[in-house]
Amino acid sequence: MLKSENHVTIQGWMCNEFELKGNELLVYALIYGFSQDGESSFFGGRKYIAETFNISIPTVDKALQSLLDKGYILKQESSDYNTPDSYWADTNMVVKKLYEGSKETLHNNINKNKKTINKTISKDIVEDTKYSEPKTKKKNLYQKCMHMIDEYTNNQTLRKELQSFLKICLENSREAGRPFYQNMWKSKLTKLSELSDNTDMQIKIVKQTLDNGWSNFYEYKGDRKKTGNTAHDIEKLYGGMNERADKEHMTYGEEY
Repeated sequence: MLKSENHVTIQGWMCNEFELKGNELLVYALIYGFSQDGESSFFGGRKYIAETFNISIPTVDKALQSLLDKGYILKQESSDYNTPDSYWADTNMVVKKLYEGSKETLHNNINKNKKTINKTISKDIVEDTKYSEPKTKKKNLYQKCMHMIDEYTNNQTLRKELQSFLKICLENSREAGRPFYQNMWKSKLTKLSELSDNTDMQIKIVKQTLDNGWSNFYEYKGDRKKTGNTAHDIEKLYGGMNERADKEHMTYGEEY
């Protein structure tokens, strides 16, 4: 079920130019919301869509297949069994549907619909009305972030810990219904570099974040020397108590 604090934006052109309605409209609007920046994809999975709109998974499958057949969205099958397939809106199709026609009409449409123009459409594409072929393959966000990890370090242990943290970030993003972008992951890696340039220390920092369920990296708090000797302190404590008891006994004996 769609959370009260979340929303899905349905724009007029989705109904008018794309002629979408019902479940297809809802599913497209959701995917478009996650991928309208031209870089990200929706990878929340069919179950997430079904729960968001309170519809069945077969209904979701039917809507997704229809949108794929119409060319409104594109799909990248996941190579990881535990990671859902990713979907994104075909911005070239948005351009073609909204602004096809004569150049004069094109500019009139642009002036009338500045607020609804996809911000990721390049100026050259709009002015020249030249549309490139739809992408057949596109890395999903998980794969892009994993590539960033590969570029960040060659240490297998650090890569494994970062991968675990990445999966948690993506899962939390899905549960919260909020998009997770590449630059967000890049900023976390930058923060890790700022905290330490030592690989062993970076591994400890990442493990610390995982152990505490934190959403970012912070200065390592472990490996601090403990003050005093525990066994010695206990012996001193009880020894002092016994000594005081002996003195009290002697005092009471004198009084009586």
